[in-house]
Amino acid sequence: MKWDTQDAVNTAWRMTLVAIESSEAAKLKDAIILSGSVIDMCRDNPALCSYILDCLSGAHHTIFKKTGEVGHVKKAVEAQEEAVNLCPPSHPDQPAHLSNLASILSTRFRISGNMKDLDRCIKLREQVLATGPLSK
Repeated sequence: MKWDTQDAVNTAWRMTLVAIESSEAAKLKDAIILSGSVIDMCRDNPALCSYILDCLSGAHHTIFKKTGEVGHVKKAVEAQEEAVNLCPPSHPDQPAHLSNLASILSTRFRISGNMKDLDRCIKLREQVLATGPLSK
């Protein structure tokens, strides 16, 4: 069965939300696998791709909180940075992507104590505040 890109994105999004709400490691890992596959399908649509990367990042962040596996924080940061970079600055989802990146950097700071993460987190929060209220 060949999936329509929008159907695949919607399925990955729903599966990721359910997985994040349940915090079940198996569901989160399945959502990560599906989201990774869907990203390749929507590379020609940067805003849509950034949305799935945001979901992927959220799944990695949640699985870290559940399992303590630090590698998921690195993957969450990488996915969220890509989401920020792909999303046009004027897109209504950009402040949410920036805010999510700040949250993950805050988590990474608490793990590593690296002040660069905290400084970047603060700058991102200031950038989000400057854009006005979040759209989500």
